[in-house]
Amino acid sequence: MGDSAWRADDAVAYDELRTASAAVVSLLVSRQRPDRAAAIVEAARVRQRVLEVDGFDRQAVDLALARMTHELAVLREETP
Repeated sequence: MGDSAWRADDAVAYDELRTASAAVVSLLVSRQRPDRAAAIVEAARVRQRVLEVDGFDRQAVDLALARMTHELAVLREETP
């Protein structure tokens, strides 16, 4: 077995980030908004922010996950 730069818990943290971002995107595009195009653009930005995170940088993953989790909580509060 070769050496991997990822530890198992690093992969789990990155997967949690991806899951949280998918939930944020889902809420953004499913909400009733007068300007659906703006929601789609915002959802694309969320996905881009995740893609920009260096998955090998655990601090960056943890920070992005914290931000995404916060964003998800805010959206859940706003969504009836």
